[in-house]
Amino acid sequence: MWRTEICRKTSHQPLLDLVNDGADIDLSRVTIRYYFSNETLEAMNAICDDAFMDCANVTLGFGAPASPSSLADTYLEVGFASVVLPAGSQTGEIRARFHSVDFGMLDASNDCSYTSTARQYTEVTNITVYVDGILVWGVEPG
Repeated sequence: MWRTEICRKTSHQPLLDLVNDGADIDLSRVTIRYYFSNETLEAMNAICDDAFMDCANVTLGFGAPASPSSLADTYLEVGFASVVLPAGSQTGEIRARFHSVDFGMLDASNDCSYTSTARQYTEVTNITVYVDGILVWGVEPG
């Protein structure tokens, strides 16, 4: 079993932690999706500001959900280098920041994965986890 946790989120900077309650796994098989609404309709940039496991082991990209909505027409996808995450452990904090290329205003309050009240790590199902492209945790928007 997997689970995602999120902590304080400032603007568009989710603080993520992936928990592995299953067997050892090579993280290159795993992706996390954080869903949001891109009000600017511009291309997006993503930056790994910090990661317990080192930003060199984190990849960031964007995609569109199969069923886009006003709360989720875009997702930030977090991937990983080939690093083994042992059973019963977690990645530790991953601090990813994203913005439109023109730095246009994005409204976090209407984002599917936004959690405004988390002041410590809190388990959430609105951020999904995939292994080999198959959903293993969370609920896709739609």
